[in-house]
Amino acid sequence: MRKTLMALMALTIPTLAHAQGAAPGQLGKTWYDKKGFTQLAQIGVNLGEPSALDPGIFREVAFDWRTSKTNVGLYPPAAYAKRQTGEVGVALSITDAGLISACTMNKSSGVTALDAHACPHLMAKARFVPRMNRDGRNVPATINATVDYSLVLMMQTLASGPQPEPPPRAQPSAEISFATFGIAPGTAKPPEASYISYRLAVDEMGVPKACLVRETTGSNAIDKQVCDGLLANARFKPAKRKDGTAVASEYWGGAYWP
Repeated sequence: MRKTLMALMALTIPTLAHAQGAAPGQLGKTWYDKKGFTQLAQIGVNLGEPSALDPGIFREVAFDWRTSKTNVGLYPPAAYAKRQTGEVGVALSITDAGLISACTMNKSSGVTALDAHACPHLMAKARFVPRMNRDGRNVPATINATVDYSLVLMMQTLASGPQPEPPPRAQPSAEISFATFGIAPGTAKPPEASYISYRLAVDEMGVPKACLVRETTGSNAIDKQVCDGLLANARFKPAKRKDGTAVASEYWGGAYWP
């Protein structure tokens, strides 16, 4: 499941271009073309969600928006000159410190300038929250990612028509609150921990068997405690098929720091 940037194409007058202070093709900055349309050069890094949870992993690799500088600099000039956009697939080796130790392209965008730009740019500018095992230790990992190059903010149309029926999901037997995590009252809140988001694999008996913190709190100890607490304390009404048969499923939830 990918996170998608949705934005509106805005109309304005060309005379505002100077006030915007951005040169055409400058990453992360809006400017106005000759017709007065808002434009933006942008690079997005998408890791997606794992298809299944690993009981030995409490946190997967995540793009670290706090320290990454991927939208600093210029859009690849040769691609910008032709207004070319695309998506480059890459394999990344991430160290236990969240740095890229190796990057190789595994899917071409079809645009030579974008393909050549992706790995050197990521290695210089991107930083990651490392994978953490259930012992609370950061561990190296190799992951696949996509690097999206876009040039214009475009209106996106929401899907219409019949939607597929969602799969059955477990539901909590009791409210899952911050206390469920087992974090001691008065624990200092890390700067990035306003909301704790998690994902659980729940068996057909309603017992969680694997846990993933979806966004780091900035503290390995707290990320670990979140999953330890959920696995020990959370219980569910099992998901059921239409015939009433209980099945294994997942539960996605979150809680705000008190």
